[in-house]
Amino acid sequence: MNVPDPDEAAEMLFSGLVLGHGHLRAMLDVPQLAPERRAARAREAARVFAAAYAPRRA
Repeated sequence: MNVPDPDEAAEMLFSGLVLGHGHLRAMLDVPQLAPERRAARAREAARVFAAAYAPRRA
C-alpha cells in the first residue's frame, strides 16, 4: 500500500468510511442498518480504502 501518512489515512478516510453513517444514526437515535447491511458496508469500506491507497503503477 502507498500510505504517506498512516495516521491521517486512518482518521480521515477509514474511520469515516466505517463509523460515519452508523455514528450519525446513533447520535440521532434512528434505527441502525440491518446486520447484513452493516457487513456489506464494512466490506465496501475496506475495498474503497485499499483502492485509495493501492501502490501506484509506474
